[in-house]
Amino acid sequence: MMRPGKISEAVYKRLFLNGIVEKNTQKICQSAGIGVDACVHRAIGGVCPVTSAATVTGITKKIGVFALYRAINSLAAMGAIGKSIWVSFLFPDWFWESDLKGEIEQLRDAAAELKTEVAGIYAESVTGLLKPMITISAYGETGEKEWVTPRQIKAGMDIVMTKDAGTEGAVMLAFEREEELLKRFSPAFVEQIQRMFDRISAVKEAEAAVRYGVKAMHAVGEGGVFGALWELAEAAGLGLEVKVREIPIRQETVEVCEFFQVNPYQIPSAGSLLIVTEEGHRLAEEFTQRGFCAAVIGRITERKERVLFQEEEKRYLEPPKMNELLKGLTENKVGG
Repeated sequence: MMRPGKISEAVYKRLFLNGIVEKNTQKICQSAGIGVDACVHRAIGGVCPVTSAATVTGITKKIGVFALYRAINSLAAMGAIGKSIWVSFLFPDWFWESDLKGEIEQLRDAAAELKTEVAGIYAESVTGLLKPMITISAYGETGEKEWVTPRQIKAGMDIVMTKDAGTEGAVMLAFEREEELLKRFSPAFVEQIQRMFDRISAVKEAEAAVRYGVKAMHAVGEGGVFGALWELAEAAGLGLEVKVREIPIRQETVEVCEFFQVNPYQIPSAGSLLIVTEEGHRLAEEFTQRGFCAAVIGRITERKERVLFQEEEKRYLEPPKMNELLKGLTENKVGG
């Protein structure tokens, strides 16, 4: 029996990489895989089509918009601009038409803000489904020589992180478990967390990074910052050293995660990018001057050890496991 959440890295390699992805050579420049969340296809007239997909379930509010930003962020992390999306929306039979309409309208408005067209929507009511599930397949384009890849990462390069750890997960918890939060925090505090929803796009930062000439980017996803760091190193076939205290995180996120007893570094963080470059401090400074939040959190190493330094403690990263956010969404444990 398999555990809930994203399948383990070992199972993914055994079933998919060895059986399917590694055989793709003729029509694909860069296959999706661990640390690479989009696929770059062979150029047509100097333009490389790029595709990605994102699935979100376990929540009921703004589910389509969360999935949209994850899919578009994955394109952006490859240096591509999103052009269109295809939506597959499965929802419980207790869903009302008004619920469906509200979710689709929110998705349509968010896509319009990203200048991304909705190519089509498939929707189906499913008996026995407990929570809605949405998958968004995104199509984008980049120049033939403009896309970035972990293949360019070398030892000694800096790791720059944009925005903050755990923001997406904290926002999801603030919407889904609002009643529990209001028993501990003021309405103004909960509303402040929900407003952080506007921080889950990574498009502007990715576009700026491409212009700067970065070597690789990785959108922080379900496994949180710790999971994304592992995936980035795995994709490059190298190691890394990261100082946990340098990872940006908002106090609101810390308090929400403490309340629901989840690790803020292991919950979804759409909107954050891990950027690898030879001039990390210079990039972080330029981003800050442009109004972007960015910080150098570590570096790539020749050794394959993935090391975290927290004060005087040294410990090792592990492959991403069960989505920590599921604990906060489904378990009744709360702190405070």
